[in-house]
Amino acid sequence: MGILNMLHCMYSRFSQTSMKFSHDINEDKEYLKRFPEPKNDLERSYYQYLCQKRVCNSLFKWSLLNAVSGLMIVPMKIYFFVRASKINQENIHYDIVMIDDFIKSGYILKEKIAFANQKIKCLNISDYGNGILKKEDRSYLKKLKSMYPFSFYFYFKCMCRIASYSEIVNRYSPKDIYASAEYSFTSSVLTDYCERKKIRHINVMHGEKIFYIRDSFSRFHIFYVWDEFYTTLFHKLRADKTVYIVQRPYLPDITTKCTMSKCTYYLQMHSLAELKKIKQSLEKTGLIYKVRPHPIYMSQNIKAVFGKEQIEDPREVDIWNSLKNAECVVSVDSTVLLQAYWKKIPIIIDDISNIKYTEELKLRDYIMFSKDYHLLSDMLKNDKLKH
Repeated sequence: MGILNMLHCMYSRFSQTSMKFSHDINEDKEYLKRFPEPKNDLERSYYQYLCQKRVCNSLFKWSLLNAVSGLMIVPMKIYFFVRASKINQENIHYDIVMIDDFIKSGYILKEKIAFANQKIKCLNISDYGNGILKKEDRSYLKKLKSMYPFSFYFYFKCMCRIASYSEIVNRYSPKDIYASAEYSFTSSVLTDYCERKKIRHINVMHGEKIFYIRDSFSRFHIFYVWDEFYTTLFHKLRADKTVYIVQRPYLPDITTKCTMSKCTYYLQMHSLAELKKIKQSLEKTGLIYKVRPHPIYMSQNIKAVFGKEQIEDPREVDIWNSLKNAECVVSVDSTVLLQAYWKKIPIIIDDISNIKYTEELKLRDYIMFSKDYHLLSDMLKNDKLKH
């Protein structure tokens, strides 16, 4: 579904600068309080949509996104209805459909969730990217459109996701659908859609979370989170008080020396100026170090600043071997910090490369500030680890 991917890329690009928190946290909290309690899941999804509109922080950009969506509604709806006439239901009925096979391949500990003797269908994002709309879907979409007639992007994306789920239901007849989509404003609508089909919509937490209103108001039948801390956080974000189950992602046995003579810095999306500060700080620690780029944020700037010898290529070294070789882990807010903490590897929060952002993380309930941690600035001031 290329058009939906295009719109998603547009939204990601438009909201990218807002990830540095263009709104004060108190303003975000007040904004969240303004919403009355959602009457239903459609309203819950729409509230999350409005929160994401705020994150976009540009009326012009959002209007452009809305306009493009409006133009695509009718042709895509025709496409989905035509596909429905050509799709046959499979003879095999599955107990579980998992969207994105990373969920089955290790993100949930298999011994804690009873997958034994169950028929499971794992779909990559591309596998369920088309979709169908059946006659029974029309009344649902009609209700959605009547409630929010001019929110074209909201309606269009919900329509596309409903079409994807409609195809899943008609092809595989699952009892449960596992997803990883609390960040999507379509999630509550899809939970309601599944409920009407007597299917459980189960979510597995997707990436690190802080108090960020993009992730507000979601509802699922079951929500797997990594730590009890996140249950409280999602309640603050006004997510539905559904069934939350604490379940750590899969972690293999890792033993490391932890002698603090070397470290690995887990990079994310950094400006050139930030990369230079990171290099300067790491060199001042006196530690032997490597930097590991995020797989989707590989850039020439990283190579230019650090040189090939200092870079650990994620395409060549998997994350578990990387952690095994790291005697301590450094980052601003990478998920790897929490993974290292679980494996009792010392963690260092970089509070130097972007001071304002780190201070904002403290205010926004970043989990690592509730755990045992060290600050990079303390290392440089005192030549020893403090927290």
